[in-house]
Amino acid sequence: MEPIRRIDDFFTNLDFTHEDFRYQLGYAGSGTVPEELLKSSDFNDQSLRQWQDKQINITNSLEEIKEQSIFNSLDRIHKRSVTKRATNFVPMNGCCVVGSRRLFVSTDGDFFACERVGNSPSIGNVNQGIIEEKIYSKYV
Repeated sequence: MEPIRRIDDFFTNLDFTHEDFRYQLGYAGSGTVPEELLKSSDFNDQSLRQWQDKQINITNSLEEIKEQSIFNSLDRIHKRSVTKRATNFVPMNGCCVVGSRRLFVSTDGDFFACERVGNSPSIGNVNQGIIEEKIYSKYV
């Protein structure tokens, strides 16, 4: 459990992150780890699971977490803007804004709008920066 606590302390105490900064820890999915590694005692470390269980106990119960998540989502829907006519403003609904909210940098140094889109066009690189012409020709 000590390695997980150290990781948590590291991310929790970063002074240059935004107050809404969040991170996630997780285990590899079943079937994605070679069989010989599964037999290793190092791989079967349950520190993360123990840490997660402790966090759940701190927040009283998993049901409370689920309920809060559902109500927060419903509250957001309830408080949305409702107008009689269509407006010119359309919120992004969490979508990537090219080079603004997120920027994916490949191992070759190329910039991409999002890592989730396969074969998306590059919008620049580490040497030239963001190339506006590419954004306008490929995305706008």
